[in-house]
Amino acid sequence: MSRISWNWNSPLRALPAGWNCPNRATFTTCCAARSVFASHRQRRSDVANQNHDRNPTTPAAMKFNRPRRIDLSKLHLLSGYEKLDLFSTTLAQKLIPESLQIFEILKENNIAARLKYESYHSLFHLLISDPIKYRTEILDVVSTLRRFGYPPSQSMLLTLISCCVRWRDLELANEIYQEMNSKKLDLDIERYNDLLQLHEQHSGAAQLHRGIDIWHQMQSNGLKPTTTTYNRVLSMYGKLGQAVQCREIYESALSEFNPPAGHRVSKEHTERTASGFYALQAAYLSALVASKANDAVMVVVKSLYKPGGLLSSDLLRYPKHTLAIYSILLKFYENTQDRTAALACWRELLRRGVRPDVIMYGRMICIVGADPASGTAVTSAESLFTEAVERLPAAPRSGKLSKLRTSLLKVYAQHNLTQRVLSLFHEMKVDAGEKPLLRTAVKVVVDVLEKNGQTEEAHAILLREIDHARSSNLTPSSGPGNDRNTGADSV
Repeated sequence: MSRISWNWNSPLRALPAGWNCPNRATFTTCCAARSVFASHRQRRSDVANQNHDRNPTTPAAMKFNRPRRIDLSKLHLLSGYEKLDLFSTTLAQKLIPESLQIFEILKENNIAARLKYESYHSLFHLLISDPIKYRTEILDVVSTLRRFGYPPSQSMLLTLISCCVRWRDLELANEIYQEMNSKKLDLDIERYNDLLQLHEQHSGAAQLHRGIDIWHQMQSNGLKPTTTTYNRVLSMYGKLGQAVQCREIYESALSEFNPPAGHRVSKEHTERTASGFYALQAAYLSALVASKANDAVMVVVKSLYKPGGLLSSDLLRYPKHTLAIYSILLKFYENTQDRTAALACWRELLRRGVRPDVIMYGRMICIVGADPASGTAVTSAESLFTEAVERLPAAPRSGKLSKLRTSLLKVYAQHNLTQRVLSLFHEMKVDAGEKPLLRTAVKVVVDVLEKNGQTEEAHAILLREIDHARSSNLTPSSGPGNDRNTGADSV
């Protein structure tokens, strides 16, 4: 007897003609039940539409398909397969806390070995939505994945490198980079930029040379550098004091901004090209300042005021790059102790309508208060500090206020005002709370105490801050937002 496929949505009269069904009554009952279920679904849809009409901001589908929180208090009563199924459900609904709790129970009950790679992959991509908050959990998922014989995929390793930038974990990033090289897995330009950024931020000679090696490896792989890549490489060569290499990199990068002969470009492309050029010029100037190539710096500064230069007119077309250039110039004048040029630069940027940021204010506080022969240097620095707190503004317990206080701390230390140094440092500690203090601030206080013969107190402060940073899982730094490509680093 041939099989007949039934169309349950069709009426009973759609039966094949002449077919004698011994179970026709059964079939009729099934069709009636199908009609009841269909009418029930229709009424349910009508109710959803009515609710949607009452509250247009809530989609009708959310009334029945929205994720629901799961009570995990009786999770221990479930079997292993039921726990695995519940874990898949929480992953599908993107419930991160519940997924992590079930994942821990699966590991405790030795059931995690039954998980497939897709489950690890899904949990990993849920956690990287907030890599700072879930750093420990992300590394635990990758470790468990390896323990049960699943090698991380190329995309997972690339994502981990990006997470290392957020964590400032150079060691882990280098381990992943070596693993990908051993497996002959390719990196994209974004991940190379991440690696270069990490090596540039650490600023140690060994790390900088390692970053240069990665730059050469990227070139040998045939990847085309971006403006960000050139900025990172210029910064590393500048910190190594290699001004000649900075010039070569800069001239090589300039060719990227020249369109082919006879090629017409749009106005939008011209604007993007000009913005990229000024960013590259700022990075080159910053590298020359870092390498202490003062003559080369003055050549670039003069070109800025020539026709077509960024500072050739009072028109503020590129505020971001103009701000970066002035910040680097203040750094240069601070290094060369050219107080007159710094004050002229400060007046010029204010006249152009440039709003100084916290780094520029910090540098000017140091410059204004750097004249030991002047009886008003400290007072001028304190006045500028008060102005900066009001104009930025710098709220209590903020990174801005901490940086400004660090600059004023340096002024007090330069004038041997030990009591003011200790008093301001105490205020910074109270405001910092659980956060570690800035490296520069700790160094200033330690140097002042050692200079006054208070060696034990200096060592106690240093050890306490190091332990505090380790317990906070943070590294004492010059504060957030100071690792610019343009060289506007810590105060």
